[in-house]
Amino acid sequence: MKCLIYANIEDENWVVNKLSNLNPYLLRIVNKPLLEYWIDLCSVLNINDIRIVSNSSTEQINKYFSDGKKWGVEISYNIAKPEDNIKKVILKNYSFCKDNDILIFSGFFFLEYVIKQISESIDDVKADLSKLNSANITYLRKGFSLKNLSLEEERKESKFFNIVDLHSIPDYYNLSMKIIEHDCINYVLPGYSSEERAYVGMNVTYPLSAKIKTPVMIGNNVRLGEMTSIGGKAVIGDGVIVDSLTNIESSIIYSNSFISKDLEIKNKIVYQNTLISGLSGEIVDMTDDFLISGTSKDKIVSRFEHLAQILIALIQIIIQTIPFLLVLPFIIFVHNKKHLVNRFYINKSKKLIKFFDFEVQRKHPIIKFIKKFSLDKYPFLFLVVAGKLLLVGNKMLTQNRKHVQLINAMSVYKPGVYSYWESLNPGFGNDEEIHELYYLNNHNFFKNLYIYIKITVMRLFW
Repeated sequence: MKCLIYANIEDENWVVNKLSNLNPYLLRIVNKPLLEYWIDLCSVLNINDIRIVSNSSTEQINKYFSDGKKWGVEISYNIAKPEDNIKKVILKNYSFCKDNDILIFSGFFFLEYVIKQISESIDDVKADLSKLNSANITYLRKGFSLKNLSLEEERKESKFFNIVDLHSIPDYYNLSMKIIEHDCINYVLPGYSSEERAYVGMNVTYPLSAKIKTPVMIGNNVRLGEMTSIGGKAVIGDGVIVDSLTNIESSIIYSNSFISKDLEIKNKIVYQNTLISGLSGEIVDMTDDFLISGTSKDKIVSRFEHLAQILIALIQIIIQTIPFLLVLPFIIFVHNKKHLVNRFYINKSKKLIKFFDFEVQRKHPIIKFIKKFSLDKYPFLFLVVAGKLLLVGNKMLTQNRKHVQLINAMSVYKPGVYSYWESLNPGFGNDEEIHELYYLNNHNFFKNLYIYIKITVMRLFW
């Protein structure tokens, strides 16, 4: 038995429009892509050969599911034309379909089922499927005839399945809230279930003052601040950081989001700097840009900004060369005498560079002079010119276990000689994760220039 999935992207533009180019079939329903529920069903029905056909690029789907081995199935991919109906899709993939019973999913919908009930009644489920033969679900026996194939638009009642249409944000939101509140047990959901209706992923940290109310789902690598309140009916994605005194209830927070302190988020969806009403689908205007998300940007700076940073680095090299050469003998002497060095990660692959640790003897008069005029930055400027560092970027993290975990949790780590973290006033707080996530989604050319100038001026007046 095989499965053919026709992922017709064109019919569901609301997902792309509201959720910024997300492939609709990767729409996360309680932290799990829509398409994964279908693949789970195939696995329970002992279907181990699946083909996903799309009338758009399958790149996002392929990246997530790959060859399917993680789910114990084999997944292949094919492309259809936007105007192709399901009959044409079957015809174009006839060699895949013809020699086996074939289960076909077509369209954009959620399939409600109880996984335990299906696993205990597989033969009855297949008989039930064969009676459906609708535009959304079709079950064809081996040797079927395309000529006589008739797909009815009207849906028939099923003993095991219920088709839920997803035509809008409210449809999606209401389904998610229904599952998290009532139907969690019906599906294989990510996370560890320590108590009923509570699913928590790996590496979730929170203080004793934080409150987690069921029903709730929390993904991997999540951090909650002091006196936060999460739930009930809250779905928190992977890599989310929630600052102190914030309450999240009946809401969906997509992965790699940062939620600022002292906020009230209820009946909302947070996705890539966008706050959406789950009840109406309207995008809510943000008056506070410190609520951010979507840190999976591959490009942290534009080409123009990169060239501008290189130019500024070259100018700084010219200005600092003579002063640096004057203090270089002192640096070499102390380095040789005490071997005081620090190791900095300069990319997400955790490549290291070593340089003198100016923090160890920061009260020494010459060290004060070096830092006042930013001469400690001088050696790193050559890496900016070589394209290995940014002039302004993420904080350059030093070699330790905490920073390795932080780099792994960040979708992007592009360190800079100057950083937003360094521009903060002393005592602003030591939550590096929060400030790095904030910077990633709020930087631009003028903000980076402001950070550079602010740090330079601050150092002069230390």
